[in-house]
Amino acid sequence: MYEIPFDIVIKIMSYLPVLTYERYKINREIVERYYKKKWLDKYRLIQEYSDDPDATDYYKNWLENDIIAALNNTVPLCGGLTDTFRNILKRMHFRCISNLDEFDEIEIDDSSTNINRYFGALNKNEIIELDRRLTVYNTRMELGQLVYPMFSDN
Repeated sequence: MYEIPFDIVIKIMSYLPVLTYERYKINREIVERYYKKKWLDKYRLIQEYSDDPDATDYYKNWLENDIIAALNNTVPLCGGLTDTFRNILKRMHFRCISNLDEFDEIEIDDSSTNINRYFGALNKNEIIELDRRLTVYNTRMELGQLVYPMFSDN
């Protein structure tokens, strides 16, 4: 299913306008697999994320980090966990995660597992929003627009 062309995915989804629970699950799974593959493929091709030939999945560490940043509304983790991100973490781990120390305790798995957990916890609209935020971030990164002046002239 990972290699289904996008136009076929759209065709399949066009048959799902009346959502039963089964159709909702299929629709959500198609969206999840499509976007997860899209971002894994994109990050795999970024040479700077895979410089170490011994770490074939090092790019997944970068993707996991960027997913966390996007889900935390681009607030650095040292600035705290947003309500939205805490809600997602609660769905993932079935308990409240309210601070960075608790977050560090649960993030012990490898990046592949964590990426799957994040995508698995999101609903279809959240996955689409994650895609939008990752797109904005990566576009800004490619254009060199992530550098902000630390001090203003004012």
